[in-house]
Amino acid sequence: MGKSSDELSGVVVGRGGKVEDHGGIVVEKLLDNVDAGRATIGFAIYAAGASTGPKGVTKPGMEFLMLLEGSLIAEVDGKDYPMTPGDSICFPTTIPHRGWNPGNVTARALYVNYLPKSDMA
Repeated sequence: MGKSSDELSGVVVGRGGKVEDHGGIVVEKLLDNVDAGRATIGFAIYAAGASTGPKGVTKPGMEFLMLLEGSLIAEVDGKDYPMTPGDSICFPTTIPHRGWNPGNVTARALYVNYLPKSDMA
């Protein structure tokens, strides 16, 4: 992934994304470690039936996700939030969470993971 920045203005431009395959879920990180490692912005592409795993995960920070195509179920703290294109969700990632595509077509979402300075080691 190419990234350039203008340190005086705070502008960061991404040139393509780093693609990672997580067994049925492909993540394309558009901008990673923006603002001294505090934000990652990218696409999450869920194959039909794909899941982030059987159990919720936790980590420091916040997550925002907007579903662009397909369908997705976001489970946060044991509660299911069915999503259709145009829906968005935001939650503290310190709460157990996971997601899956219940449909028979690929789901594509834009996501932002943000780590506030107070949570940085």
